[in-house]
Amino acid sequence: MDFIGDVNLPKILIICPIGFEKNIFDNLVDNLKQTYSFCIINLEYEDGKISYKGAFNNAIKIENLLSEKNITGFKILFSLSLSGMTAIKLYANNKIKFDYCILDSTPMLDLGLIKEKFITSVFLKERANSNSYANEYKDILKTALGDNVDIFLNMVDKFDEISLKYIIQDTIRFNFPKIQEIRQKKLYIRYGENDFSKKSINYIKLHYNKSNIYIKKGMTHLQEFLEHNDKYIDFIKKVINITD
Repeated sequence: MDFIGDVNLPKILIICPIGFEKNIFDNLVDNLKQTYSFCIINLEYEDGKISYKGAFNNAIKIENLLSEKNITGFKILFSLSLSGMTAIKLYANNKIKFDYCILDSTPMLDLGLIKEKFITSVFLKERANSNSYANEYKDILKTALGDNVDIFLNMVDKFDEISLKYIIQDTIRFNFPKIQEIRQKKLYIRYGENDFSKKSINYIKLHYNKSNIYIKKGMTHLQEFLEHNDKYIDFIKKVINITD
C-alpha cells in the first residue's frame, strides 16, 4: 500500500491490475496530484510471484488495511482488468465509502457452475501436463470462452494452483454482489470494442442496469488506458466534475 500526495486532499484508491506495477499510473497521478491524493494497492505479489486470493478475500483484506489507517472514504475507486473484480466487491460492500467507481476491461461472466468446474479441471490438468492437455478440449472450451482460450492458456504457468482456481472462479462465475441502484449510477465501466472481456457487458447490464458502460472503437484489452492515457485521464476528470 503506497500513499502519494497530501493526505488532507480528497483521495483516490487504485487497485493495481494483476501482472502490472504501479508505474502504469504515473501519468494519472502527475495530472491529478494537485487536487487529489492517492492510495495505490498491489495485493498480487507474494515472495516475488503473482498470487491471487479471489475478489471476495481481496476486498476484505483492503478494508482491513484501510481501517488500520483510519481511512474511511475516497472520491474514486479505480481499477483495471482482473483486479476490477476486487473493486466491485469493495464498492458493493460499502464499508469504505466511494463517490465513484471506475473500472476498465474487467471480465465478469456468469457461465454457471458446471462450466466453471469443467474449465477449472482442464486448466489445472493443463498446468500439470506442460501445455499438452487443453488442446484436446479446445473446441469445447471455445463454446464457453470463445476466442479467449489462448488468453487463459497463457495464464496457466503464471499462477500457482490456488490462484488459478480463484481466477477461473471469478471470471467464469463471478458472484455479482448487490449494489443499490443509486450507487450503480456512480459505477463507470469501459471496454475496448475488440476486448476479450467485452462479453461481460451482457451480465453487467443484467445485474447493474443503472451503471454507465462505454465501448471504445477499435480498442483491445486495456489499450485505451495504456496507449491513450491523456484522453483516459480527461474522461476521469469529466466523471469527477459531474458534481464538483
